[in-house]
Amino acid sequence: MDIAPRPLQEKPVWVRVGGTPASFVRAGQLGLPLFIALLSGPQWFRRLVVGSPQQVTGKLLEIHQTLGNGRYMAQVGLGLPCAETARSIGLLATEIMPAVKRELMGTKTAQPR
Repeated sequence: MDIAPRPLQEKPVWVRVGGTPASFVRAGQLGLPLFIALLSGPQWFRRLVVGSPQQVTGKLLEIHQTLGNGRYMAQVGLGLPCAETARSIGLLATEIMPAVKRELMGTKTAQPR
């Protein structure tokens, strides 16, 4: 099988895993990065990540400390008016992620990429 056009990235595909141990094995055999779905596990992992920018920053850092993840995927604005969704995305980009990056890098001068 061939993919056309060829991607510019070396490994543009992430494999979603989390249903069974076999899904992790398959991704490992393919040598692909994982996107882990938290379908079960501790109750605090299954809650929504909501709150002030400071609270959300703390929750993301807690998840990182526990899982060691390098990415976090979120759905923003479920049922919110468009203006509220835009505001939430803006806070994520301008306050939350820069604070998470600063904390993870151990410096207050980290800038978002």
